[in-house]
Amino acid sequence: VDEVARDKVLAAVDELQPARIVFLGDVVHAPRPDPRERELVDSTLRELGNSALLTVVLGNHDRGFARDFAHLGLELVRRWEGDGLVGLHGDKPPDAGERKLLVGHLHPALSIRDDAGASQRIPAFLIGPRAYVLPAFSPFAVSTVPTGAFHTSVP
Repeated sequence: VDEVARDKVLAAVDELQPARIVFLGDVVHAPRPDPRERELVDSTLRELGNSALLTVVLGNHDRGFARDFAHLGLELVRRWEGDGLVGLHGDKPPDAGERKLLVGHLHPALSIRDDAGASQRIPAFLIGPRAYVLPAFSPFAVSTVPTGAFHTSVP
């Protein structure tokens, strides 16, 4: 979490007023966050928890999350299920049966190139018949431009 990501998520929560917020993993950038990142994550989760129930689907960067943030009393899971959906981090092959998947980790993006040859990656949602792959919320996450192989790995 950085200040920009914090401000974006707080603004979205303020506008949408959700009863529950489910993070699909990699809440921290590094498995052992430095004190500044740890404090920012801690204060952000505390603030969000004042208005919504928080669930964290543990991701591959969250190896020490349960230990480092145990004092927050968050619901920590490997997969989240609700309303006919299954929320997964996405670093392992999915198994959700017939339910629709919500997946993080893959960070889909569109690559936009102008006539001068300058390009930019824009985070994007990837929607398939059985899955929604969510874009990265953090500026630290490298976005992936989908290719044929990418499409065949998403249900």
